[in-house]
Amino acid sequence: MALQKSVFKCTAKHDCQKIYHQLGKAKDPSVAWKITIVFLLPLLVLIGTLVLFHQFFTNTIDEEGLRTAVSFLLSVLATSVYIFLVVVIGKQVSKNK
Repeated sequence: MALQKSVFKCTAKHDCQKIYHQLGKAKDPSVAWKITIVFLLPLLVLIGTLVLFHQFFTNTIDEEGLRTAVSFLLSVLATSVYIFLVVVIGKQVSKNK
């Protein structure tokens, strides 16, 4: 509510409206896929590999704490590899443009 009051009192609010109107007309491609690849997929990779490694080590490692620690470390490693590949592929794609 306080933000609304400050917007109504702003002397440059018409400039803001013009800028947002121009941004709405932008013809650039959507960044939704890039955001998904950079922010959402690493979380999914971490969670997915954590579950997979935990299931994989269920019959191999008897101690629950050790199984969780090993699964977590391997999941972090897998996520790091994913992030590294995204960075490398992103640089290659940007060089080719």
